[in-house]
Amino acid sequence: MQKLLHYFDSYGSRCEADLYLPSASKPPVVVLAQGYGCERGFGTKGIIKAIVDAGIAVFVFDYRGFGGSDSLHNEERQLVDPHRQVEDYHSALRYVSTLNEVDAQRIAIWGSSFSGGHVISVAGSDWARSFPLRAVVAQIPHCDSRSAYKHAGLKKSLGGAGNIIKGGVLSWLGINHTVPVIANADDPHFAVLQHPGWYEGYMHMVDSASQWKNAIPAKSLLKCASYNPIDVARHITAPVLMVYGLKDQGIPVDDVQRTSNFIKDVEMFAFDGDHFDAYDGGAHQVMIVKKEVEFLSRKLK
Repeated sequence: MQKLLHYFDSYGSRCEADLYLPSASKPPVVVLAQGYGCERGFGTKGIIKAIVDAGIAVFVFDYRGFGGSDSLHNEERQLVDPHRQVEDYHSALRYVSTLNEVDAQRIAIWGSSFSGGHVISVAGSDWARSFPLRAVVAQIPHCDSRSAYKHAGLKKSLGGAGNIIKGGVLSWLGINHTVPVIANADDPHFAVLQHPGWYEGYMHMVDSASQWKNAIPAKSLLKCASYNPIDVARHITAPVLMVYGLKDQGIPVDDVQRTSNFIKDVEMFAFDGDHFDAYDGGAHQVMIVKKEVEFLSRKLK
């Protein structure tokens, strides 16, 4: 497996990426990015290796403001803006389609958790109608922020609203207010992700050599509040594989199933586990990877 460092432009900012190539010439390629608050490579080494071993290239990138990518117009680092991250997917796809090393007519996208929502948004966008997108893998995908806030409960919702207000006030004073991405379920302080067992699962993914911090600007909460990939699912024409956990504490099963009802060509694969069981070291990852690679091989080859 050959690994090449690449840089591409996304709306005026430079993004960093890795291109993993199999031994075959002109292979199909999967464009891949990470979930909420993550850098490239967090928790996905297993799926990347399996895809490449199957003779398919993988292009994995950092969103603007994360990892090796530049920030957008001097924005704070690690700002989670789903609409800009979807733009980064568009930019990555445009760039990959120009590479001589891969077959530009056989391109798929893969996303997990928050980026599972991104690939639904990309595939359902007007932009995708003029792009040769052959397949979509949406793993444990975030589908509907309205539903997510409803399931979060009153205390969590009030905590988020309070941090949004606090962040807005402090920004007038030139202070960047941040909130943790992840915390233990019994931590009394607010964090975006806070379910039993999730802290250990998330931190297990973090590369020890990374400069990643468990903190995002509080205004990320406001930017994510209106993000609903389900609203564009009806426009998807590419075949989609949706993978979801029956015991997922953060992604309601009903959200995934409702979203799938809008997609014309969809395959569903459920596993009997929680959110982080799908990532490197997770209890169900081997089974999930096998299913996803089989789907991608079938649609791309």
